Amino acid sequence: MTRHKSQDERRRQILDAARRSFIERGFERSRVDDIAAGAGLSKGGVYFHFSSKREIFDALLTDEFDLAMSSLAEVQALPGPASARLGWLAARYLRRFANEPDSTRFPLVVGEIAVRDDAVRERLRELHVEYLSGFAALLEAGVQGGEFRAVRARTAALLLKAIIDGIERQFAIGNALDDLDAMIVEGLDIIMNGLATPPGDRIDA
Repeated sequence: MTRHKSQDERRRQILDAARRSFIERGFERSRVDDIAAGAGLSKGGVYFHFSSKREIFDALLTDEFDLAMSSLAEVQALPGPASARLGWLAARYLRRFANEPDSTRFPLVVGEIAVRDDAVRERLRELHVEYLSGFAALLEAGVQGGEFRAVRARTAALLLKAIIDGIERQFAIGNALDDLDAMIVEGLDIIMNGLATPPGDRIDA
């Protein structure tokens, strides 16, 4: 017997199918018919849950943001030093990039739309500011606890987020890391300790 799916499950089917269609065809070329076919539903079934293709896109954007904020909230609630929590967050991102290819490709679709659409661009800016505030709070805890240098937490958060976004884009275009675990370890070491050799260890010291 086929189990009747809940409204939430149907909605998830539609969103998953829409994400695939937007990635494969682009937003403009994707039709509600394509999304319906991908979800195994009628066109009317899609419209029962969403009034338009744009509403589906907005829901996907909200889902992506909610996932990012929940990861941040989870790491902020962990016990232990801020440096360990930062490492946990970085590892979570990199493993998601490696294991969920669409998680890196959909942001490219969003960026493409934002270039031409003022409303999407403004929405992204709002989400960026909110996420950055939470990320900065994590870094500020490290500064206050004496783990991190007395840097501007918001500036540091912006730079670290730019690194994460850059790695995400490398995965999106197929430049996967050869050794994910080494990247996590070595990347965190560079972030925490920098590139420069301590003066006392330099050959020319």
